[in-house]
Amino acid sequence: MNGYRRFIAYVYEYRNGRKAENCGFIKLEVREGKCTMEIHLHEEKQMEHCSIYGFIRKEGLILGIWLGSLQISRDPAVNVLKADAGNMGDAGVGLDQLCGMILETDTGAFMGTQWDDLPIRPDHFQKLEKNEQTGQNEGVLAEISERKQESEKQDNEQQKNEKQENEQQKNKKQDNEQQKNKKQENEQQQEGEARKESKGRELQAESIQEEAEESPTLFPDCDQCWRICPGDLRQICRKNCVYCNNRFLQHGYSHFGYILLCRQTDGQYILGVPGIYDQQERFMAEMFGFPWFKEWPLPGIKNGKSGYWYRICAPCEMLLDSRR
Repeated sequence: MNGYRRFIAYVYEYRNGRKAENCGFIKLEVREGKCTMEIHLHEEKQMEHCSIYGFIRKEGLILGIWLGSLQISRDPAVNVLKADAGNMGDAGVGLDQLCGMILETDTGAFMGTQWDDLPIRPDHFQKLEKNEQTGQNEGVLAEISERKQESEKQDNEQQKNEKQENEQQKNKKQDNEQQKNKKQENEQQQEGEARKESKGRELQAESIQEEAEESPTLFPDCDQCWRICPGDLRQICRKNCVYCNNRFLQHGYSHFGYILLCRQTDGQYILGVPGIYDQQERFMAEMFGFPWFKEWPLPGIKNGKSGYWYRICAPCEMLLDSRR
């Protein structure tokens, strides 16, 4: 460093972390181990108090070494700092080890110049305290490095937690979609089964209607008859749904697959249970509220007297004609 060296570094202002326009230059001259720094800033920066830092780079940080401060003047001879070229700012760092310089004013302006190929990022700037021994600065560097590692560790942990949370939300969303799709499939399946069952009942109703028309002696005072199942009573006639769980009616339904509902011309309804006439069956029918028997040939009954155990029930609140 005992030789002569001279160069000029252009200074740029940084606003909101980004490089802006040129605001001056610094002329550096090294002669006999002494470094002279002559600061030239544009007029809008003059008469401001300015702190000057040389900086080095370490682990992504810009570490500032305080070189001095001065009141920027129109007179270039006033804007001069001097330092030991081999020990800039008494930090044990030579001029040839510096990567550039940072200038800060009391009004908050941030300016810088670098003579390496890397950009200046103001958010990476850290000030080193002025210490008389290099070892102390090394300790500060180690502390900054440790803080940086701790910060990176926290960032990694936060990213990991965010990733896990996003994964959980994604899985939850998929589960909700699967449940929604499954529910829709079940509803569609139930709707299809209901349509199928309704169609089957319509066919049964048409069949028994044809049977009743061909044989009007089944119930002479009835103009329409339907084959239904016990559960239909809940839907078509609230007053007669009490018979849905009637054990005798359930017994007849389990053997023949239907029960009979007929409408009389006076508006009353007959509820019939297919079965066989004998003393035991008569006793059970009367006990469960079906006191009368109408003989009628039923398919599959070869021995004994077949027909319908029946009773008069309340008028239905919903007409069955719309179900045909």
